[in-house]
Amino acid sequence: MLIAPSAIREICRKTDRRLWNAYGIHEGKSRPEEPFSRLLFPTDANGDIRVSEQEARFAFLESVLESGFFYSVETPTNEQYQFKGEYARAAQTDFTILDKTNAHTLNVEFKKDTDIDTQDDVAVYKDVQKLLRESAPGMWFHLVESVNTETLGKILYRLCSEFSKGLQMPELNLNGKSKAVFFHVCVLRHGFSIHKRIDFSQSSDSHEGEFSFSYNVSRQRFNGSSNPNKWDVHQNNY
Repeated sequence: MLIAPSAIREICRKTDRRLWNAYGIHEGKSRPEEPFSRLLFPTDANGDIRVSEQEARFAFLESVLESGFFYSVETPTNEQYQFKGEYARAAQTDFTILDKTNAHTLNVEFKKDTDIDTQDDVAVYKDVQKLLRESAPGMWFHLVESVNTETLGKILYRLCSEFSKGLQMPELNLNGKSKAVFFHVCVLRHGFSIHKRIDFSQSSDSHEGEFSFSYNVSRQRFNGSSNPNKWDVHQNNY
């Protein structure tokens, strides 16, 4: 049984609120009662916050626990991959949501960085391959601490480029069908996220238009989108 897109969106929204709450505590704000979470961002010896993809993964886990679904972590893939070495072998997916029959209903890869450094080609390509080639729908969950007016454009442009390249890899065969991948980008300091399902097809020349998102931010605040382009925008109202 496939997980409904509305259920995926709700899990992501609860994850957002947990992450925003935890980040707000570091900024001196009180913890809202719902959704309750014990997650805190660690700090170094100088008191500077450390933000990583692990906080997103554990906040996501807490949200899945409320959903009634099952889960596994570092899930072995069904397909074989050759990222290095002489032989193809099973890889691992960061997080998988399963139904009561243990069927994979959503594979999730987590990432935390600002603009997906262009030197990170190998790591990004690995995740793109897994999200496109595994039979279950996929999701790219991207955590960002802070943005300016150009940050998300860089992230989305890179994602568009990498998934477009992934559609050309010889190992991929969608058999004329489309592959659903959900994209979720959560911004901590400015308190908003964007969420969208994109159906990839090997017969399509470009998916560039679907990754476009226009928005405005000030130093600490999200000031809205002038062209959401069917992205679901979630804001922190606390």
